[in-house]
Amino acid sequence: MEKTYIKYLNEFKTEISSYFKENTWTKKNYDFFQVFFQKENLLNLKEKLNTIEQTKNQDWTKNEIWKVFIEMRTKIHSFTTPAFSGKRALGNFPNHSLKRYIDVFYYLKYGEEPINERVFKILNREDELFLRGFGLSSLSEIIGQAFPDKFVFYNKRNKEALKFLGFELIIPANISEAEEFLLYNESIQTILNDYKQVIYGNNASLFSKTTIHQEFDQFLNWIYSNKIFNSDSIHFQPIGKVSKIKLRSYNRFKKNLEIDLTYPLGHEKAGQALDKICFIGQSATGKTTLLNLIKNFTFLKNDKSEINPVEKDTVEIEFSHNDLKLIVYSNQNNQLECKISKNIKKQKKQNLDQYFSKPRLINFPANSVEHFKSYRKNDFIRLDNIDLEGIVDFSETELSKRMWKKILFEIDEYKREELKISLQLSDKLRKGQSLSEIQNEINNFQYSVQNPLEKYANFIDPLLELFNLQIKREINSESINNFGFIEVEHKIGAKKDFDNTKISLGTQQILEKTASLYNIAPYNSIILIDEPENSLYPDVQKAFIEFITDEKWRENEIKSCQFFFATHSPTIASAFDPWEIVELKIKNDGEIEIENYLKNNLERHVENYKFYPKYLRWDKILTQIFDLPNDGNQERDQKIYELAELEENIKYLKQQGKTEEVALLFEKFTKIAEKLNWDFKNAML
Repeated sequence: MEKTYIKYLNEFKTEISSYFKENTWTKKNYDFFQVFFQKENLLNLKEKLNTIEQTKNQDWTKNEIWKVFIEMRTKIHSFTTPAFSGKRALGNFPNHSLKRYIDVFYYLKYGEEPINERVFKILNREDELFLRGFGLSSLSEIIGQAFPDKFVFYNKRNKEALKFLGFELIIPANISEAEEFLLYNESIQTILNDYKQVIYGNNASLFSKTTIHQEFDQFLNWIYSNKIFNSDSIHFQPIGKVSKIKLRSYNRFKKNLEIDLTYPLGHEKAGQALDKICFIGQSATGKTTLLNLIKNFTFLKNDKSEINPVEKDTVEIEFSHNDLKLIVYSNQNNQLECKISKNIKKQKKQNLDQYFSKPRLINFPANSVEHFKSYRKNDFIRLDNIDLEGIVDFSETELSKRMWKKILFEIDEYKREELKISLQLSDKLRKGQSLSEIQNEINNFQYSVQNPLEKYANFIDPLLELFNLQIKREINSESINNFGFIEVEHKIGAKKDFDNTKISLGTQQILEKTASLYNIAPYNSIILIDEPENSLYPDVQKAFIEFITDEKWRENEIKSCQFFFATHSPTIASAFDPWEIVELKIKNDGEIEIENYLKNNLERHVENYKFYPKYLRWDKILTQIFDLPNDGNQERDQKIYELAELEENIKYLKQQGKTEEVALLFEKFTKIAEKLNWDFKNAML
């Protein structure tokens, strides 16, 4: 019986010549690395280290050695899609000394150990082989370019393509990235040999002018772009921001309820999907349910649904990205499918590979912080892989632990390197090297490696200042083998040291969510945060929302994420415009509907809203948005009635001249009035 993928190999065979004529970058990337990994080139870079300026404040984009690595960034696919990931690894300045970069790549290509052993150490970031910002995908490309006749690149695109071809990879859980990469390359030998036989037979001349391994990677790319991600099978992962939710018949929501999540007329972004949305409403009105629907509908291959299976035609969610609108809906088998919206004029049935940079979804449930203290007790030994190309769901405790592990790993690496340099310089000083030379070496180290703890502190301290706290930046070198956990300290005026074992829930929440976002640095992502107000004082609540939605982790990049908050907090609601608020209400018949904030039945326009939360007093937010009675609760009404009755009795007794009884009633009146914060001195009494 013919293997499923053979027909696709035969189809690719008819297109391979034109494919590589169009995709000339495959050969250009190959040629670049063939030159880069020449021993003479790497040794030449080493020799240049002593002649090239390496100061902290120099323009690194003009540094002759660093320019080579910046060019390398453009030759690594996972660094160009998205571009931000490449800038984190090989940006406008290095994360390590230039020597480390050169040493790592020289060791990979020319180290004394067997190739697989060197690859294993590189992928496991052992000791001085760790390169900040390099993940499994980017390292697999570099390894594949260093040994183009031995390894095929390893990334999610290739895994999805192999699965589509009916070639299921058997990758055990809880193995290291190095083991995963080597097992992948071992597993694909059969299909790799079939590729060579079907495409070429006995012909040795390759269309790509690279290697069979590099060509096979491009075959998988062709499968991904043309057979998975095309107009005839738009059933993969939808792209963009949520612009509309239709609930035809779902749970207790009003039938045919439509939630418009676009900017209204009169706004500079009119018609585009909102950047931030606030769901408010009483308990059991469906705030968390809506978050879960968005989570489950954003990525179609979701096996961990927290809600009941969605029946056919009950829910439909629209996603917008530039001029493309995708509709995700449930089919007759209770499975999710995706189609192009028919309402988009002149929209072509185009290939979707231009939208390869898929969004991610990050979910923070209300209880995501509950295991925070347990992280402090973990022994963080080695960095695990974190898949950031799908749902990053912090309801999974292990994911949170791995996220902290990554942050602490980088800090630990920095401290070890700092200690090593200190010991080396101390030894040189004892041997008579001049202080000026030693100071120059210290400067070279300080320029090349930005302290990751200090970098994180600069990011988060503006929020912690609201608690009069800051990240503790000094680390005792004695703890180098057991760094432990990031700690905070009092900012000013405290007589005692801060007890990090008694860190407040509010501070935990700030650290948990902001550190995760700082670490992931999301782009084009949907971010869900349930009950962000937990354990936070009102002034911090609003600052917290503004800090997150400002995407400060983007380092001056254009903001691109969409945020959904589910809250009971009027303070948080005050951070939103009326078109950004979805207020859920339970009707008398038990159905859930959306409160209409428009003045009349005219179209949605920025000037047609009843009120604007950002401009309201706190009491008005409570009465107009959160529907609290204007005069307070029932107990307040009862006390007001008591005051009115006492007032009448006091007036009557005064007329009767009963002074002592008036005094007793007036004392009672005064106590009640004070509780109501009622200034009665200039009133009738």
